[in-house]
Amino acid sequence: GQYPDYTIRLYKNGVAKFPCKDVHENVEIIDPKNSSRQARTINNYLSSERSESRNIGYLQNPILHYADPDFSRYLMRWDRYTSLEVEKMPKDTKLGLFNYIIWKPKITFLMMYFRHKGFMDGFPGFVFALFSSIRFWGIYIKWRARRQS
Repeated sequence: GQYPDYTIRLYKNGVAKFPCKDVHENVEIIDPKNSSRQARTINNYLSSERSESRNIGYLQNPILHYADPDFSRYLMRWDRYTSLEVEKMPKDTKLGLFNYIIWKPKITFLMMYFRHKGFMDGFPGFVFALFSSIRFWGIYIKWRARRQS
């Protein structure tokens, strides 16, 4: 449900770096003219004028990345990521019940399963789309628990 995922993965030292601030972050491309850094995905980098100053492009073949060897490892990561999402929120954040319980899960499932073709992965694609969508339930439940404590 996430393929193809065009992300900057390989780069020369000094050209870019990971800021190590978040779980899913973009590479920061270093502007050679003024040493400023800007988080970019490969798509918005290639569509900008900066691509002329740095040699960044697509690989001819995909890098297959299997982050979780089994489902229990996936669930541990799912739990950790939902907790991190809640920790990033300011204490006074207000989450809409309808938004987090109905709307966001529905849209996420449809995007993962149909737009990103999770259905082509069979049952694992369905499970991935399902758990990607119900992560909002986990975030909402953990947010409420934090608010009540």
